[in-house]
Amino acid sequence: MAARESDKRKLQMIDIARMAGVSTATVSRALNGSPLINAQTRQRVMELARSLNYTINQSAKSLRQGVNRTVAVVIPYDQKIKQNVSDPFFLAILGSLADALPSVIMKCSSRV
Repeated sequence: MAARESDKRKLQMIDIARMAGVSTATVSRALNGSPLINAQTRQRVMELARSLNYTINQSAKSLRQGVNRTVAVVIPYDQKIKQNVSDPFFLAILGSLADALPSVIMKCSSRV
């Protein structure tokens, strides 16, 4: 039973590091294109990650960095009037929000 559970475990950065013979930090830097990693090592790590279909877990990355970069939108739903998300009013609001987000993010980033 333990073998089945380990087979289902999602591939992690530490697994790539072990296979490539480098540290987890090196894998992280290589996958993020850091100039601190030489081209040969970066290429080896990238090819290994690609061959194993490894993708960076964005939730884990957000937790480590302490930055979420997620915007939540709450849309009221009233079952009696059957108002849907596809209502033009809500779509217009979402469109305006999406258009405004880049400038809001830039303003917030410059304050830090």
